[in-house]
Amino acid sequence: MVFRNDATADGDLVTLVVTGNPSAYGELYRRHKDVVFKYVLYRTGSPEEAADITAETFTVALKRLYNYKPEKGTFQSWVLGIASNLTKKFFRRRTVEAKYRNKLAITTPPDLLEEFVDIAAYKTVHPHLKNALDALPRSTAETAWLRVVLGFSYQDIAHITGVTEATARKRVSRGLQTLKQKLASEYTLLSELLGN
Repeated sequence: MVFRNDATADGDLVTLVVTGNPSAYGELYRRHKDVVFKYVLYRTGSPEEAADITAETFTVALKRLYNYKPEKGTFQSWVLGIASNLTKKFFRRRTVEAKYRNKLAITTPPDLLEEFVDIAAYKTVHPHLKNALDALPRSTAETAWLRVVLGFSYQDIAHITGVTEATARKRVSRGLQTLKQKLASEYTLLSELLGN
């Protein structure tokens, strides 16, 4: 069965998968893979790691599909929550690996590919905004990225990051205020340098 009709709700597709129609999962994947990839790419900065974590995210989601509860949030926010957890696991594992590489004096060659790859998630983000986001604490930057760049609701952001909606709102507000101040000061400095 082909599900190219975007009018079919994600919840209906989940029901189809759970009740024995696995082809409906392909449509869920098609609809949400790009957002998951961009989110993980933002978090890791590595296209290869983002592709791996995205694939793992959809594998885990398929195994846990019976746990999805539409009343708690959208399928997209649920699957991004899985991606968030897997990304955290990736960073923990990488930290442990680096610790042992350092103990054993093993060096990792620089990944030259990443120096030349045009990262898709950053193509549409102005460099000043990206730099300002990168300067924020990770939890604040993540919520601001989800709200401003990817356009998620506060409810979805809370679901993805595992915090309350009020905390998500505070983080986004704090992040946007900091971004506004940082970008305004950079603009003022640039104007002064150019004599405008």
